[in-house]
Amino acid sequence: MLALLFFSGAAWAYWNDLISSPGDFEMSAKAWAMKIHGAAAMAILVLVGMLLTGHVRFAWRARRNRGNGSLSRCQMIAFSYVTTAFFERFTCFFGHFSDSKRALKHENHEKSPIPD
Repeated sequence: MLALLFFSGAAWAYWNDLISSPGDFEMSAKAWAMKIHGAAAMAILVLVGMLLTGHVRFAWRARRNRGNGSLSRCQMIAFSYVTTAFFERFTCFFGHFSDSKRALKHENHEKSPIPD
C-alpha cells in the first residue's frame, strides 16, 4: 500500500511538472494518478488508525514490545518527514526544469505560455 501511495504520487508529480504540453492521455493519466493517490492515502490512514486503536493501545498498556513500538513509531514519523522533503525537492527541481524548457521554447520563438 505504501508503494502504491509513493508511485502514484511520483506519477502525478511527473505528469504535472515535466509534461510541457499535455495531451488527452497525459491529462487522463494525471487525473487517475491523483485519484489512486488519494485512495491509497485514505487506505493508509484507515490501516494506521486500526493499528493504533486496537493493537498498539493494548500492547502499550500490557507493557509489551515498547521498544519495538517506539522504534516503529519513530520510523513512521521519519518516513513521513523524508517523503515530504523528497517531494518538495522533487517538485522544486522539476519545476525549475520545466521553467527552463518553457524559456527555451520562448527563445526559439515557439508558442510559449510565458507572457511577454
